[in-house]
Amino acid sequence: MRIDSLLMRAPVALASAPAIPNLDLLPFTALDWPTFEKLQLRVMTDVLGLRDPRQYGDPGQNQQAIDLIATAADGTGTALQSKNYTSFVLSDLKAAVKRFRDTERPFAVGHLVIGVSSLVRRTEIIAELKKLQGELAPVRLDLWDAQRLSDLLRNQHEIVAQFFTVETARQFCGDFEVNVPIIPNVDARIISDAVTMPPETLTGAQELLDEAEKSTDPSEAISLMEQAQEKLRKAGFDAYASRHEPARAKLMVQVGREQEAARQILDEVWAALDRGRTGNAQITFNRMRTLAEMLPDSTVLSDYEQVGSAAFELYMQPLGYLPEPSSLLIGAHVDRVRLMLLAGETALALDNLHWLRSASGEIAVLAEDRTLPDVLRVRLRLLVAEAKDDWAPLLDEARRKRLRSELTPLVTARYARYCAIRQQFQAADENWEQAASLASLVRQWDDAGTWLLSKRAYLSNWRPFSENDLIAMEIALGEQQYPTPPVIPRAVRAYEEAHEASRQGNARSAAIAAQRALRDAVASGDWSGERKARTVLAAVMQAADEPQRAAIHLARAGEGKKAEALGKAYPNRFIDVIGELGAETYWNVGTAYRLIATQADVVPDARVDEIATHIISDLRAAGAGKLIDVTFFASSRYNNAIKALAGLGLRLSKTDADAALGHFEDQPEVQPNHYRYHDEDEAVAVARIARAHPSLAPRAIAHLVALLARASGARKNVALEALAQYPDLARPALKAVDVGNGWAQEMLAYADPTDIDETAAAAALGRLTTPLEHVEGLSTVGSNAIGDSLLLAGQPQDALARVIREMMGRADDARVSGFDRGSYLTAAANLARGLGDESKKQLFPDAARLAEKSTPSTLDEFDRQFSHPLGTFRLNISGSDRRGHATFLASLLVVSDNDREEVRRLAYLLLGSDSDFYPTQALQNLGEVVKDDIAFLAGQGWAMRSLASILWVRYGGPPHVGARLAADEDARVRQALASSLAEAHAEPSQEFVRAQLATDPSSRVRRALGGMD
Repeated sequence: MRIDSLLMRAPVALASAPAIPNLDLLPFTALDWPTFEKLQLRVMTDVLGLRDPRQYGDPGQNQQAIDLIATAADGTGTALQSKNYTSFVLSDLKAAVKRFRDTERPFAVGHLVIGVSSLVRRTEIIAELKKLQGELAPVRLDLWDAQRLSDLLRNQHEIVAQFFTVETARQFCGDFEVNVPIIPNVDARIISDAVTMPPETLTGAQELLDEAEKSTDPSEAISLMEQAQEKLRKAGFDAYASRHEPARAKLMVQVGREQEAARQILDEVWAALDRGRTGNAQITFNRMRTLAEMLPDSTVLSDYEQVGSAAFELYMQPLGYLPEPSSLLIGAHVDRVRLMLLAGETALALDNLHWLRSASGEIAVLAEDRTLPDVLRVRLRLLVAEAKDDWAPLLDEARRKRLRSELTPLVTARYARYCAIRQQFQAADENWEQAASLASLVRQWDDAGTWLLSKRAYLSNWRPFSENDLIAMEIALGEQQYPTPPVIPRAVRAYEEAHEASRQGNARSAAIAAQRALRDAVASGDWSGERKARTVLAAVMQAADEPQRAAIHLARAGEGKKAEALGKAYPNRFIDVIGELGAETYWNVGTAYRLIATQADVVPDARVDEIATHIISDLRAAGAGKLIDVTFFASSRYNNAIKALAGLGLRLSKTDADAALGHFEDQPEVQPNHYRYHDEDEAVAVARIARAHPSLAPRAIAHLVALLARASGARKNVALEALAQYPDLARPALKAVDVGNGWAQEMLAYADPTDIDETAAAAALGRLTTPLEHVEGLSTVGSNAIGDSLLLAGQPQDALARVIREMMGRADDARVSGFDRGSYLTAAANLARGLGDESKKQLFPDAARLAEKSTPSTLDEFDRQFSHPLGTFRLNISGSDRRGHATFLASLLVVSDNDREEVRRLAYLLLGSDSDFYPTQALQNLGEVVKDDIAFLAGQGWAMRSLASILWVRYGGPPHVGARLAADEDARVRQALASSLAEAHAEPSQEFVRAQLATDPSSRVRRALGGMD
């Protein structure tokens, strides 16, 4: 039904009911016939949910026994005969149905309604209605009398109030809350109407367009078309007005106005690019190419086409390549400004300050043109300020209110960002706050919210535990009734588009969108948006195999963990972020250190001293209390410097190693039951210093023992190997540790089994042979079985056998967790080497059984319910399978060849389980039994490939297997191969492998080949 239909209009006269507290029937007979018909229409649409209502026929026309028609959801037609009778008798009912039956219609009706304003109760009418309902089937027949209509309207207070007054609605429907209707303005009405009617028709522009099409005079046609476009634009349909630009442009070429046409096209292209609508911009620019084809000799069109091509080349460049600044000085002055602005803000976003500084002269000259729009001039001047580090003139004008009121907050926000990336915390915070305040004064709600969020996001970098009292204000700004567009046009969906394109595997589109999001954020001083955009752009660059660019963006964003993941994704390719160590913010440097630490093995030897210089400088600054940092962040400058130091520990110069060791020695004493964030990395760094520089070993080992004695988490293999390398230095240091330190006692026993305290050994034996006692409803996790096993060296074999049997029993106890089972089996393995063959024969069957099948752990089963990744409370129970530990224990108990074959079978059964580390160790203990499995092992996990490397050197094998292992992706495999070659006699068949490993990107592989491990 047309929106201007009489039936869609409000009722002219309202009917009111007598003041009766509980009104039963509505006074339908008080309504005139047109109003009653409108009411029935509302019932059809708003109560029954029928759609596409139409008045059937004009007054006086044959309406085929129908007044109104509508369509139900199932597609059936509903027809209504409206009878505004004060009295409805039997003959009226029969006549209405007969007329419906006798009339043919061009459409199907499945439901006939007879609407009557009076009350129908007479028995003969009701009886006839029932009879007719049966005869008319399958068409449904209903009679809407005053009672039925009242029932339908009982809860429709809005309709009742509209047709009968609000007071009548309260009497009939009960109390209700009156919702103030939203009165649509002219624009809203026009847009609403345009949904069902072309805007050209709605605005009257179509008549002008039709006249233009008929005109034989191009000038007249242009004038008519422009009048039509003006009508569309005034009504808010700019996009529809632009649809007629191609036809107008062709006409303009005919009358020699091609330059004007080209200018219009280029302006539309710039406007589309401003808002990130690249598709629209390209479609629009194609019109320029069409004009150029019409006038191939036109230099004007050629120049405009060159400008557009340059703009797209800048905008659609996924890697942010920027041409020479002088090459952008083409076209009209405004085009030069737009090109230089696009390139300059791209350079700023991608931290290409070299380009920005080289172009600052041209940018400054362009900014002097006072005929430019103020926003363009200010954006150019902002680029000059960034390039020259000179903000005084612009800030002075802003503070003296010599800039437009909407541009002053932009300058302030950009200066806040400038301070932020220079770690000027207070200045950045104050300027973002001021920018938000100034923007609010001029009702720039969107920008004000952005800058308030920037203040809060930046606050976490230097005051992470500040109260989030700004969140309420952000919400209030976002809920303003009339949001205003940002002062700098932005592609509002660029960030989401980058994510979506990345998800779909379209790296180019993702890079362009992410780069646009970054450029928008930087240009507008949006700190939160900048960090988000850098993060997604880094992910896109990594997916596109551009790790260097990804690393830079992660460093700028302070994404330490993501930088670590990036480094692990490129284990054999150095990502050079050493230049980032000179950055001014701690999170930038800290993230770079973290990436270097992850990639320490592939840092070129020639760059180690350069990195070490930065590290030592930061350690000294920290010692002097001058290093700005937040140590509990993943981007901590100090912690990650030590992490990088640990990674490079074996390659430090003696001077740097001495300085680092001195820093650790000068640290304040740690209070009991406390730790430092960097304990583990410090232990690795000190251990490697001791190994690489024997002259520093006395100091290093003494410091390392004290550190390991208090920090159990730092007791890694690297640190323990350093103690094993210098037993004479470690022993007195261990004895100097408090007598009550169990770890020191265990290490002394491990180093010298003959020097074990008998009392401590007896206590350990008692703990390891006494069966576990379980308390109902209580479960415990953790044991010191491994440490106790070290105190039992030299014990009688029957005692060792009893301990091993008890350990295997505990490992098969349903009340023991998988974590503790691993500890018990490792303790048993520590003791198994001291057994004789007879004891091994007795214990082997139980170990083999555990390796194949053990009793499920009820504790692990209970914890497994908390392992779902979507759960509120989550536990990581991976690694609960301890069959590998049992297989390793069984390999230490073999006596016969049959035993060895059984262990081999058990180890291979575990392929594809949580880890193949222990099964590999078991195979390694079998000797020649697995020498024929080299090719098979070379295709398994890293541990088994490492074993294949050892076996290939020891027993020989196909050359291609050696070549494959030498090129293995995992440096641990190549290191095992290199270590084996270093210990073996050189064979001609191995020379090509040695030559390949000699130039390996991994320093530990090269060291292993040289026998330095």
